[in-house]
Amino acid sequence: MGAYVNGKAFMNGLTLDSLTLPNGWLGSSAGTVQGPISGATATVVNTDVMIIVASSAYGVACTVSLPSLASSPNQQVIIKDVGGNASTHNITIDPDGAETIDGALSSLAISTNMGAVTLINGVGTWFNSSDNS
Repeated sequence: MGAYVNGKAFMNGLTLDSLTLPNGWLGSSAGTVQGPISGATATVVNTDVMIIVASSAYGVACTVSLPSLASSPNQQVIIKDVGGNASTHNITIDPDGAETIDGALSSLAISTNMGAVTLINGVGTWFNSSDNS
C-alpha cells in the first residue's frame, strides 16, 4: 500500500518523482519530498519535508546529513525507511558540524525496519519528535 500526492506514488518501494507538497501538508508551508534514496548518502536541503530512504533494500546503509540550524529555521523533516531492512543496514542521521539532536546526540540511527523519525529545527538543536527510530 502506498500513498499518493499530486498523482505521484511513494512509499513501500513505489516510484517517486520529485514533487512539491502543498501548503499545510506535513507543516505550515510547501516543501519537497526527496527519494527514494538508494545510495549511501543523502543531504537534506532547507525545502525538504520528507526523505524516503530505500537503500536498506539494496543492502546499503545510508547516512542522511541535516542542514545547519541557521539555514533551515522552523524546518520539520521526516526521514523514513521504505527499504524495510534498517535493522541490518541502519540509516544514520547526522546534524551539521557540532550541532546536535535532542541537545546531546551527535547522530541518530533508524535501526527498526520501516522505522521513521520526525525532526524539528528547535532552538539550538534538532528535536526528535518520534519514538520509533
